[in-house]
Amino acid sequence: IITCLLSIGLFGIFDQTYASESDFSTFSVEGIPNEHQLDPNAGYFYLREDPGSQDKIKLEVKNTSSEQKTFEVKVTDANTNSNGLIDYTGQLPNAIELSTPLTSVVDPTQQEVTVPGNSSTEVSINVHMPEKPQPGVLMGGIVVSEKKESENKSKTLSISNTYSYTIGVLLTNENSKTFNKNISVQLKNVQPKLSDGRKIIEGTVLNNNPYVFGKATMTGEIVKEKNKKVVKEKKQQ
Repeated sequence: IITCLLSIGLFGIFDQTYASESDFSTFSVEGIPNEHQLDPNAGYFYLREDPGSQDKIKLEVKNTSSEQKTFEVKVTDANTNSNGLIDYTGQLPNAIELSTPLTSVVDPTQQEVTVPGNSSTEVSINVHMPEKPQPGVLMGGIVVSEKKESENKSKTLSISNTYSYTIGVLLTNENSKTFNKNISVQLKNVQPKLSDGRKIIEGTVLNNNPYVFGKATMTGEIVKEKNKKVVKEKKQQ
């Protein structure tokens, strides 16, 4: 998977929570075991699939409230945010070098599912692997969130809480369970910009290998063009 910000983080199940504590028990999501699971101890889908094969990823969505609820289901690509953590929200853009994102081979059969109160529903996600063998891993997540009807239709600013589950998905044609490999990174571009009102120099770093780039130290220098004197140095773990 190609990621393109300052540093590369780790992979796993990622819960995004923007809700009060009373909202936590309204629903839950569990992955249903898949026969192609490469690592049975993983808490996410890590599937070994043949080129050109088709499969289904299945989830159980449990509505633990007494009211009927509707949930939105979407697949996202994994990318790295500016803090060096892997982001599964789907809000970060893919690098143009990413020829086969997870969203191009995985899609839900339903984008919305309605679950009666105190019951559960099974959701299927289609997997259609590319005919051409893929090195490394394809990586992203399945995000399930409760659909909220807007209560405030006026033009005034309103804030609403959302609570979503994200289960990681890792697809590979290989038999190896190694998805962490620190092979190489590439400096894509450097530009001046404003960040929180401050003038900064931002360098975009690309992991151009289809593996997760794990723990490392990255150092950058800003030098004067005329005399090559270092005016600022940044080191990040």
